[in-house]
Amino acid sequence: SGGVSNSSLIYTYGQQTVNAGGTASGSTVMQQGVMNVSGAANNTNIRAYGDMTVRSGGTTKLTEINGGRMYVLSGGSSFNTVLNSGTQYVSGTDSDSEVNGGQQIVRSGGTVTSAVLKGAVQNIQDGGTAVGTGLNCDPRMPKAAAAKLSEWTKLPFKPASNYFEAIGARDSIVALSGVLNGIAVSLMKIANDLRLLSS
Repeated sequence: SGGVSNSSLIYTYGQQTVNAGGTASGSTVMQQGVMNVSGAANNTNIRAYGDMTVRSGGTTKLTEINGGRMYVLSGGSSFNTVLNSGTQYVSGTDSDSEVNGGQQIVRSGGTVTSAVLKGAVQNIQDGGTAVGTGLNCDPRMPKAAAAKLSEWTKLPFKPASNYFEAIGARDSIVALSGVLNGIAVSLMKIANDLRLLSS
């Protein structure tokens, strides 16, 4: 507590712990080095295979992640992080971050899922009777069905523009399934990383 560390280089299997009241500036964490922060860390560079954990009460400013991993746990705070490549897991506070090709896994997965849902998944084939011809279908039925589904789910469903395609192929559902599988794999990775971190 009250100690100050400047320009540290944390190499293979090295470890730096910044306790409450301590301050580290200009640290570089790389090649399976580990940095645990309960105090303050400024101008840190996390390189390939380096790990940084910001614990409750810890604060980091101007962190740059280049191939490493940063965990901001509940009660920890991160400001002005630049994520060039690597992974950042946030359950605490993260402000003013810049993402340049890095992984913000859950946020990115949600964005892709929304994009797929807004596509053909929300085009329903109701009304495409007789293999898509609409034969003997009340012309009001497709819009009424879409309106009722939208009311129940709060999603903007609409009748398909081409019933032949909507009935014969559901490629959009396959795409949505692939996105959800990808998110599941990412979440499993996060869970495994946290399990190893806490072991």
